[in-house]
Amino acid sequence: MPGLWRTLLGVSAAKIYNLLLGVLALSVTARYLGPEGRGLIAAVTTWVSFFAVVLYLNLGQLAVYKAASKKVKDSLWLSEVTGVISMYLPIASLIGWLVVAVLTSSHLNPFGEVEGIWLWFGFVFLPFFIFSNYNDYIFSALGQLSRLNRWLVAWRTVSVLALLVSVAILNMGVGTALLITMLGFAMPNVHAALYVLRNTQLKRPAIPDFLSYLKSAVPLQISAISTFFFSNGGILILNHYRDKAETGIYQLGIQVISMPMIIPYAAATVIYGKIATEGGRGLWPAHRKIIIQVMILVMSVAGLVWLSAPFWITLLAGERFLPLLQVFHLQILSLVGMIFGAMIAPQWIARGFLKTISAISVLVAIVSLTTNLVFIPEYGMVAAAWASFATNMLVFAVSFGMFLYCEKDWRSP
Repeated sequence: MPGLWRTLLGVSAAKIYNLLLGVLALSVTARYLGPEGRGLIAAVTTWVSFFAVVLYLNLGQLAVYKAASKKVKDSLWLSEVTGVISMYLPIASLIGWLVVAVLTSSHLNPFGEVEGIWLWFGFVFLPFFIFSNYNDYIFSALGQLSRLNRWLVAWRTVSVLALLVSVAILNMGVGTALLITMLGFAMPNVHAALYVLRNTQLKRPAIPDFLSYLKSAVPLQISAISTFFFSNGGILILNHYRDKAETGIYQLGIQVISMPMIIPYAAATVIYGKIATEGGRGLWPAHRKIIIQVMILVMSVAGLVWLSAPFWITLLAGERFLPLLQVFHLQILSLVGMIFGAMIAPQWIARGFLKTISAISVLVAIVSLTTNLVFIPEYGMVAAAWASFATNMLVFAVSFGMFLYCEKDWRSP
């Protein structure tokens, strides 16, 4: 157990530093670009992230499942998965660009007020967004998470300093801010990809094996897409039906509550690495204790953030963002489901409940999207916040059920 926390704190330290830099970047863009500029950056990055989630296939988590279930020998699974990724990444990127081209030229254009030039500007970086979804799993398997975190820290620092100089001092506008944001995201992934290519012997599978691998990832991919929809669908639908200013205000709250989530996500990353070798049942006593401790820690921090919201919103972003107070309490309460869902996820995968979690995720996403589509056109971000709260309570209920299942399994002979 102490070993798990040492690893967790090591992973979290870099993420906490990135969190502080993120607060600075958020303050700069909010104050100097206003709700409209902040809304544009939020819309573009969310759309690129959405396409990346749809396209990346959950190959990293599939690798964890194969390692945990010993379906592939320890010495082979990483070579196989990196080989599959090297084949799949160019295909996925081309598919994404083609879909964007078709959508932007049709009357069904879902991108709302985002101008085409800014949209394509963001989508140039789609391959890096796709690859970023594999990094934690690959580097955890390689025992090199600290190396990955150093690259993230270095490039995030450069990115935020460049943002501060260009936007706050040189007044270079939203285009420069968007470029710096995207480059700051892309460069650590360039480093990561080059390291993987140098240190992993790629095993490119034959086409039938490649297709079989992708097919095996589909249940996990459905779950990932559904999770993205109920986490970020509100931003996309707000951007479509309401103005960029309201999108920017709502997204500020989403970004703020994502900050304390670095601890659950870091814990889940560590658990994925441990569970691949010890299995879900073997790791459960330590996993259970980590879940409880992280829940108490994060919700205590979130409570302080909630109570001090009027102060830090004005300090961080300015008075134009104070309408966030209408919905921020719901965004904070949504953390309960987000934390539990993220922390229990490794058990679903290690125990092979891939289709079950996919079906549950689809159901939650349908509830979220339906609620957002019905109520956001009239009630705006208030509807988005209530939809997020309701669906995250559903996630909590399902995740707690899995918690009880794991506990019962551990105590049975």
